[in-house]
Amino acid sequence: MISNNNFSRIIDEHILEIQSINLPSREKTIKYSIDTKISKILEILVGTCRSTRLGPKPLNETLEIIGANIRLKIQNGLPLNATICFGCKKTWKLCQPGVDIAELFTFLQLLKLNKKIQNIYPPGINFSLYLGDAWYEYIYHENFGIREYYEGLQKLLNLNSDLKVTLISMNSFHKNNSNLYKKCDENLEFLREYWIDSSKTADKNWQYLKSYQKLKSIGWVGIIPNIMRIHYLKKMDRYLPKISRIKRVEAVLKYFSYGLMLNQYDLIKRLNPTDCTLEISPMSPPPGMPKRLRGNRLYLRSLPPEISSRGAPCWPVMGILRVDRHGSIYPSTLSPRDWKQNNIRLIDKFDYVIDQKSNFNITIPVYKTIN
Repeated sequence: MISNNNFSRIIDEHILEIQSINLPSREKTIKYSIDTKISKILEILVGTCRSTRLGPKPLNETLEIIGANIRLKIQNGLPLNATICFGCKKTWKLCQPGVDIAELFTFLQLLKLNKKIQNIYPPGINFSLYLGDAWYEYIYHENFGIREYYEGLQKLLNLNSDLKVTLISMNSFHKNNSNLYKKCDENLEFLREYWIDSSKTADKNWQYLKSYQKLKSIGWVGIIPNIMRIHYLKKMDRYLPKISRIKRVEAVLKYFSYGLMLNQYDLIKRLNPTDCTLEISPMSPPPGMPKRLRGNRLYLRSLPPEISSRGAPCWPVMGILRVDRHGSIYPSTLSPRDWKQNNIRLIDKFDYVIDQKSNFNITIPVYKTIN
């Protein structure tokens, strides 16, 4: 991944720093007791808000569940398994279809996490990335850019043999079971009835509504408090700015109904500790999320803090090189929020060669911060 371009060298330095992490000999790691290994692995996974974690420290119950799952893997000499629900395309219209350096650095972040764990437990950790293509198509009825994104992710993975990541398309679920979308629609009816009922009464009474009891009977957890409703409606406003509020509510409910279906069938294998040591979410928990849903879920940065201080996942942002007011140049991301602030301008762009053999390259824009 080394090139002669001056801009490229800046990216190369960050890549080599991660790729050059040395692994210890087996003799060094074997001295740790199983309890010590579990404790050290949890320290790596949880990290700090500036290094690894999104938000506050996880609940003790969450750490206990993950610790027990780690023990099970160590006792059987198997790699840990991490499940990640991932994006399926670049969702910001200013981004080019396919991947950019935000995805590159996301995989490097996972590689860094794995190497740190291998320093404690050599089998390390395997990642299963579930791409939400079917989820996206169910809500938005379009698939532009999904194929390019999948192919780009696979190319990045092919160049990192030390990173054990399996890409799983959610569309594959529907090829094997034609009733899944029907189940989503059934869930949608329950959710729609509850949303309408709850909008007519005080939130303190929402848990007693007949429509809520029906929703609970099919596996739903939590009353969807107002703070969560506002959060998701704002999200849909960004993705679907020209539609009515009624249609935005419908999009939110379809988002919930598909997620509920995944849990009803355990399609991403969250519930079995032999399949899922922990679930990693690259997005912060929505406000008002029930603690019961946390389970073995950790909220971790998909991008290192030196690349993105806000902790956004890679798919809603653009990977760029940023020139700050002092002239320093470094890899970064550009988000719709940054764009609206109108304090940056495009000054250059270049092709970064990821792999010369396959002629795989990424066009990287260079933005300068202005006063």
